[in-house]
Amino acid sequence: MLAPSLNYNDSATYRRLIRRAKARAHVKTLQKATGLLSPLNLRAATDLRDVDWSVKGCYVLVRVKKDGVSVYVGKTNNAKKRLKQHGRYDLYAVRVCSSDRETEDLEMALYHLVKARQKENANHPAPADSCPYCSP
Repeated sequence: MLAPSLNYNDSATYRRLIRRAKARAHVKTLQKATGLLSPLNLRAATDLRDVDWSVKGCYVLVRVKKDGVSVYVGKTNNAKKRLKQHGRYDLYAVRVCSSDRETEDLEMALYHLVKARQKENANHPAPADSCPYCSP
């Protein structure tokens, strides 16, 4: 582990969701989400001005605090523009998606994999009623 404060990925939830996955596509999405949440993929927010992230995709924003980190996950049709709208975050990661469905599923997987106490997202991403990762 890189640092205890960067331990925001809920590995127990990941294992449970992998076991329950009904479709291979859901397993692949969970694997993508875990990769995107990896601290190894995070970049300094100051790098954002140097990168052309004018793409559709999902993103992870990490705010480093004295007592740990908080994490926000989202989706967008223009990652660079959306990330700038969020304001001050210290780290970020972006994953390009090729379709709206891929973007929705990846955002929902990210939402479920971030530990609840560190998650900044107040609400489940839409469309919550078709989330493949929610308990039946």
